[in-house]
Amino acid sequence: MKKIIIVVSVLLSVFFINVSMSPVITGGIVKLKKRELTQSYNSIQKNLECAEEGSFPAKLLALRGFNPLQYQITQRMIFIYITTILAEFLIYLLIVHKSPLLLLILSVIINTVTNPVVNIIYNTICQNVFLLETGVFIVEVFLIFILFNLFSVKMDLPRAIVLSLLANISSYIISTNLAKIIYD
Repeated sequence: MKKIIIVVSVLLSVFFINVSMSPVITGGIVKLKKRELTQSYNSIQKNLECAEEGSFPAKLLALRGFNPLQYQITQRMIFIYITTILAEFLIYLLIVHKSPLLLLILSVIINTVTNPVVNIIYNTICQNVFLLETGVFIVEVFLIFILFNLFSVKMDLPRAIVLSLLANISSYIISTNLAKIIYD
């Protein structure tokens, strides 16, 4: 129990440092910088100019509604989604000690439920990362408790709380920092 308390306190401190120091990527969701928005706008303008000049690929992209800004955001969100699944899967594997395939499937199911909802809420209603991550933590506690027991993995509520806390803090830290390294 002492080890879990130490790990949780270290992860919480790293989490709060990341939340306070990450203005670009927040909560696993991307906020593009002004420079990137300008570059994307310029790319759109160039696409439209090329389409008018008769460039076949540009016309094809313009006809299909290609938007470089949308593509960039989607690419980052998919990357963060996948790294979140993998990070939480590794935490499940370290703590639960059951079939890796089952734990991976549970990680995919849980994150498929929470990740899109958080993206929609973040992009439309609320951009408070701490509030969103707290909501994800609470929802995932119940998802972990219900789904793990449903798939015959013994899970009580206190253990589900610890598992959700560790998984969400670690996935936030890993996915946001990897995205910063790769995309910035």
